Amino acid sequence: MLMMVQHGTYFRSGIPCVSSIVNWQDFCSTILEMAHRLSPVLLVLVTLLACVHCGINPVPEPPSGEPIAPPAIDNITVYPFQIMTEGNISIHAGPNTAEPGSTLWAMNIDGTGPAVTTKVHDDGSFALEITAGSGDEVRLQVRSGQQRSKPIDVIIPSEEGPPTLAVRPLAGCLSLEPAFELELPPPAGSQPPSASILIKNRCSSDVLFSNIHLRVPSEAFAVLPSELTIAPGNTAEVVVQVFGDAPREEILLLETQAPELDRRPITLFGQGGIHGLLPNCSLVGGRCLSDPMDVTFPANCEALGMKYLEATCQAMNLSCCGDAP
Repeated sequence: MLMMVQHGTYFRSGIPCVSSIVNWQDFCSTILEMAHRLSPVLLVLVTLLACVHCGINPVPEPPSGEPIAPPAIDNITVYPFQIMTEGNISIHAGPNTAEPGSTLWAMNIDGTGPAVTTKVHDDGSFALEITAGSGDEVRLQVRSGQQRSKPIDVIIPSEEGPPTLAVRPLAGCLSLEPAFELELPPPAGSQPPSASILIKNRCSSDVLFSNIHLRVPSEAFAVLPSELTIAPGNTAEVVVQVFGDAPREEILLLETQAPELDRRPITLFGQGGIHGLLPNCSLVGGRCLSDPMDVTFPANCEALGMKYLEATCQAMNLSCCGDAP
């Protein structure tokens, strides 16, 4: 058939060849010029084609930042090595569990170890080992570049088999915004970057948060307050500040004592704080201690089986010590 080139667009027997079109604006103009020469059937076909590519698109394009799906829990099996005690367990996921080529991120909420990551295979399967025991809660998340899926929190079973989703007893009347993650802003000015978690109590009685704390004490995040009571119908905020020079992430745990025991994990993402600015020791889960043998000197945290936290105390003879991982 005759082929010719006009305005960068290929034609075959006078009809534009769609697979080779480079400039859609020229193509649309050509369609209008040719309309009077086409048969009714061809006119309908090219009109539909023009609708799709010339601004009248009947099928919406998906947003470029569409969230990644969370891992499919039904495809996951836990294989214990020493499931009844704290030790390494193996988590295997079959095909179509997670986005191929992405990274599966896992953290033991009840542990003190760092997060574990593994690459998701082309068929959507993955496998990883993590230190955990029976009844521990593990957070799983699919990550790809700057995108993160909604995390899922699963309970490690007492024997080989699938995990179960963690239960939140007050889910029907107690809400947190954000519910799963808090990303703090980058440093600017002289104050530490901060963000808040808004808690809404729609329960019929007071909600007592008896322990608001980091999973592992860290000088990177300061949290205020450490406990909180919210009356029915009221709201309250938990403020998080970020310190240090490097990006950090950790899980904040908000635990209730009344009207029921409940726990809400929030993953914190910090891009670093103001250089040289340190948090108060009490706000990062630490304790200001002096040397037990001579209170005029600061404590040696490591000698006490603890770790030093880069945070301030009210006196020179005190060290900020936190529980060691």
